[in-house]
Amino acid sequence: MGISGDCIEYMANSDNVIRAGLTPKFKDKETLLKTLTYQMKRPALVQKKVETDIDGCKVVQYGSNYKEFTAWSFEVKSGIESPGKVFEEPAILLTLRGHGTARFGEDKEEIAEGDVLFIVPGTTLSLAGTSSDLVAYICHSNFSG
Repeated sequence: MGISGDCIEYMANSDNVIRAGLTPKFKDKETLLKTLTYQMKRPALVQKKVETDIDGCKVVQYGSNYKEFTAWSFEVKSGIESPGKVFEEPAILLTLRGHGTARFGEDKEEIAEGDVLFIVPGTTLSLAGTSSDLVAYICHSNFSG
């Protein structure tokens, strides 16, 4: 048995990074060595907070221990539209697979694999699979709740 699935990384801009290599930026080796504990322990895994699966539309919210990060995955079957979700914070949508539409109130945008959209705060978004099933991830800060 192996591990399978999608891996999405999202980050906030931060000065709290200690670089160790593979970058032309400053590498602070002394600080890095001071922060390492060399103790083995299990990693803290991000847990699903909310999961809904309604008639061909699966929506999962992934939370973290930090309010800076929340991610959502949307898996929408072809011909199905997701329920509307209001995003109170600025958000970024990444279309991972498939083709579909993103509906922002009365406005509609065609989306396909690799497309990225910015979601304005206060926007109600729904996604629909059109010619194929649609898989998209949305990441945002979580300062409003």
